[in-house]
Amino acid sequence: MIETTNLIFAGVGGQGVLLIAELTAQAAVRAGFDVKQTEVHGVSQRGGSVESHVRFGPEVHSPLVMPGQADVVMLGAMSGLVPQVPQEVWLETLSERIPAKHRALNLKAFETGRALSAEG
Repeated sequence: MIETTNLIFAGVGGQGVLLIAELTAQAAVRAGFDVKQTEVHGVSQRGGSVESHVRFGPEVHSPLVMPGQADVVMLGAMSGLVPQVPQEVWLETLSERIPAKHRALNLKAFETGRALSAEG
């Protein structure tokens, strides 16, 4: 039985926390999972805290990840640790959502994180 995957992305405003959570949620939906997402904005405009929870699996009832239940964070590295969502689905989702002027650099960062997680 496939279990629910629990992810928390955290950082400060302007770092892309909400974008990473959105990309993860979209990729999981595209891969056929039930997805729930929520976000907490502190003073999130450039410098304030931001946190986003993403949960996906066969059936998910709540978007909140309970303390001690998060599986992973960083997107490229995480993608290699979540085999339920194929690499091509991640790449399609990133290519669709990231503006063209930032796409190449973001795809390179994604691939680097994915390769590093495979090594470790």
